[in-house]
Amino acid sequence: LAEVEIPASVQGVLASRIDRLSPPRRGLLQLASVIGKDVPLSLLRSVSGMGERALQAELAGLCAGEFLYEIDLPLGTEYTFKHALTRAVAYEGMLRRNRRELHGRVLAALEVDEAVIPEHLAHHALHGEVWDRAAVHAQQAGLRANARSAWREAIAFFEMALEALAHLPDEPEHRRRAIEVRLGLRVPLGPLGEFGRSAQHLQEARAIAAALGDERRLGPIDTNICLMFTNLGRLQEAIEAGQHSLALATRLEDAPGRLSASYALGQAHWFSGNLAEAERVLAAALPSLRGELRLRDTGTTGTASVLTLVCLSKTYATIGRDAEAAAAAAEARVIAQETRRPYDLSYADIAEGYARLLRGEDAAAVPPLEQALREARAAEIALLVPSIARYLGRAYAAIGRHEAAEALLEEALDLTRAQGLVGLTAWCNLALAHARLARQLDVGPVLEEALALAERHGYRPVMAQVHRLLARLHAEAGRPREAAAAQQAASRLAEMLGMRPETARRKFPVSAAAGIAGLPGPAGGAIVPAAERRGA
Repeated sequence: LAEVEIPASVQGVLASRIDRLSPPRRGLLQLASVIGKDVPLSLLRSVSGMGERALQAELAGLCAGEFLYEIDLPLGTEYTFKHALTRAVAYEGMLRRNRRELHGRVLAALEVDEAVIPEHLAHHALHGEVWDRAAVHAQQAGLRANARSAWREAIAFFEMALEALAHLPDEPEHRRRAIEVRLGLRVPLGPLGEFGRSAQHLQEARAIAAALGDERRLGPIDTNICLMFTNLGRLQEAIEAGQHSLALATRLEDAPGRLSASYALGQAHWFSGNLAEAERVLAAALPSLRGELRLRDTGTTGTASVLTLVCLSKTYATIGRDAEAAAAAAEARVIAQETRRPYDLSYADIAEGYARLLRGEDAAAVPPLEQALREARAAEIALLVPSIARYLGRAYAAIGRHEAAEALLEEALDLTRAQGLVGLTAWCNLALAHARLARQLDVGPVLEEALALAERHGYRPVMAQVHRLLARLHAEAGRPREAAAAQQAASRLAEMLGMRPETARRKFPVSAAAGIAGLPGPAGGAIVPAAERRGA
């Protein structure tokens, strides 16, 4: 109603007509405007306090005056406003205290009906200023919106819950709810790229939980801090938060919390290049995600079992265990098809596309990655767009779709820079360098940004691949010493991290230039075809 714009002339005419109604009839119309556009007769009967004969007489008068009209439904009679403007004028014409009182009466009547959804209860509780009930119902409505991936709706309801909590006494019960609301709010903020707001809410939640000494809530908070810091380039802090949350969940025998913490910590290790540790943490979670937690919502944006399997698949692919990577991706896809959550579906498609890309199946990688991108865009999951683009852009470039690759990666870089996602910025720059190299364009600035970010924030897999591309560029420019140094740095990092596919790609035109200069070339230094010049 607050968004209905009413021309002054129309408002005057409608207000005049409403003012001419008898007090009982005007009061009934105002009550109907509080209930909503569609007004069940049973609810009017319950809230109005009128006798049946008087109620029917006043309703007949409102219908005759074309304020309302009656409709018969299988579940009972309802009344509907003829025009939204009529409802808006009737509602706004009341004193605030009268509106507040009516909303409270409607809320009391609705709460006894278990079929009424939390969204309606939250609306009436908030406008009735019944703050304790508003906090409860708005939180429930936010959780329901999260479950169907309605991100913006979820944010609105969680913020309503926080508004309600701000009016309540500073008591442990209300403080614990404030933690839960902030944890629920982080779920939709992530896909929309609202990391600044997410960080603020998580820090507030952690301060409250620490003051309460509430370890059961500290664990999920640290899991979410781990996920956020991984994306924001604070990898060491992310790993520490993930280790703390995993240890807490293990000690408290919190199986859902342990699964979520395992995914968060495993992902942080993957980004940092601790691939053996990532595999250990993620593989340890397999028994629980294949049991009762398989489809369980554990408070993460996607289903924890899908997230864990996808991260494990990417870990296997990065260390060259292709069969296991494909199996984990396939298992993630099966679960995603059962949950039908957009984040799950998109994430599972990413795993399949990534595994194919690392096997050198560039054309085959395109369909699942394009499907992942469609799903992410349709569900407004902004975070996944650059995550997909870093792989799909590489696949496009490899099959000759250079313009599509560059357009997608430029879009992704705009997103990552605006959101402060330094890890994905480095990955997307690396992919853009591959796309531009295929067209013999200048890649110096994008490689410089990728390497600077990777070195500053510890994204070592990116560092290995940037050095490998630099080796190629130096060799082609006739700088053998620089080429050899870059190649050695790439090989050393790839071998140290266990990136077997990357280690196998040490053959570059570097060797020819190195030989001319009397320098040792990389192992097996033959010139390789362009089709073999791929990276993770």
